[in-house]
Amino acid sequence: MALALTCRPLLVAVARVGLLGRAADLQSSSAEQMRPAVLESAPTSRTPLVAAARCGADETCCNGVCKNLQTTPSSCGACGITCGADETCCAGVCTNLQNTAGSCGACGKTCASGFTCLSGACKCTTFEGFPSSIGFFVGNSPEGVIVADFNGDNHLDIATTNVASDTVTVVFGNGLGNFPSQAVITVGDLPWDIAVGDFNGDDILDIVTTNLGSNTVSILLGDGLGGFQTQPSVSAGPNLYSVAVGDFNEDGHLDIVNVVQSQNTVGILFGNGLGGFQPQVEFSVGGDPLGLAVGDFNGDNHLDIVVTNGNSDSVSLLLGNGMGSFATQVQFPVGPAPIDIAVGDFNEDGHLDVVTVNINDNSVSVLLGNGMGSFQSQILLAAGSGASRVAVGDFNRDGHLDIVATSSNSNSVRVLIGNGMGGFQGQAIFSVGSNPIGVAVGDFNEDSYGDIVTANNNDNTVSVLFGKPCDA
Repeated sequence: MALALTCRPLLVAVARVGLLGRAADLQSSSAEQMRPAVLESAPTSRTPLVAAARCGADETCCNGVCKNLQTTPSSCGACGITCGADETCCAGVCTNLQNTAGSCGACGKTCASGFTCLSGACKCTTFEGFPSSIGFFVGNSPEGVIVADFNGDNHLDIATTNVASDTVTVVFGNGLGNFPSQAVITVGDLPWDIAVGDFNGDDILDIVTTNLGSNTVSILLGDGLGGFQTQPSVSAGPNLYSVAVGDFNEDGHLDIVNVVQSQNTVGILFGNGLGGFQPQVEFSVGGDPLGLAVGDFNGDNHLDIVVTNGNSDSVSLLLGNGMGSFATQVQFPVGPAPIDIAVGDFNEDGHLDVVTVNINDNSVSVLLGNGMGSFQSQILLAAGSGASRVAVGDFNRDGHLDIVATSSNSNSVRVLIGNGMGGFQGQAIFSVGSNPIGVAVGDFNEDSYGDIVTANNNDNTVSVLFGKPCDA
């Protein structure tokens, strides 16, 4: 017969051994539990052999098994307390090593002050601001700005639209926070906004601008080395402002969407994947539209469009059907005269939210999405005087999205630090060039911290603010 081991914390009955043996009782104290090797009863064909075991000094007898309650996930802190699938038993407490500051990545590994545990690593949460910055000239009256790698060297570059010189300037970064060279490309009259995408299917980034003076969009096809081939301008309607890209009819080719302000519409140019576009199709939005962004706001895996309406103090949401058409707009109130918009998940519920910048009261409005094509009532936050454009990024590397808005009247940007629950700390102010308009976010010195770039309309420059890493 097999010998089964068990533990008994206090009393162990030792039964007869052999045919004529006699029973005897041995007592054990709570501090000393029996070791193996004494049979509980005389064996029969129906009775297993059972031996009593004494648990170690750091163990407790749980249902007949010796267990260390400090480290055992199935009995953590007490017999039968089972840790979750994403937890480890640390000193008798079920602990998630991915997000616990006192046990980050391993039991007992504590994050220092100013750091938090994210994905099992201690990361800085103290917002150190932007203690260093640089500025350099681009074209005349830069307005829009965007960040991408245009020459294939794996370092971020900057591109601006220059309204007064009818050009785009591409400034090439070296990954060290410097921008040693630039290229200038002629586009249409009064280029306002800028976006990037691969319009001819060669896996190389191209550029599109909206041209306010010529009622066109310009397509610049990239060669992957920092050069661009200018395509014939595409007619897109009067008073073109913001522009974005996406595949709205899901044919595998990028399309262009732009704001046609004077007609209170957004226009879509459906791409053919060869760098060409079909005639524009327009959809109605609110009065005096200006800002534009895209995303999936109802969770159907089709791209939708959000637009700011300056006259109606609202945001229009157009839900896409994936075939190039959109449901009738639904409007949501925001602050007075919204002029720009950005998208992010500010309360980390897996649903896209939006933030607008409102020029008439120098505020930003945050609309938290419900994932079903609607938004909660706005959260109104103060921004700087002459609030113009808005972008999002994680500037203190705490894993939560923050907001940056340009303040054209005070030559500054305002940063609002998010808490991951839809709330934001009071604004921090950082100086940039004269009359900043466009704003974008990237890591230009590759230190894993978000930097900010602004297009400064009055002094023909861009400013780059470098985020400061925490001391290790």
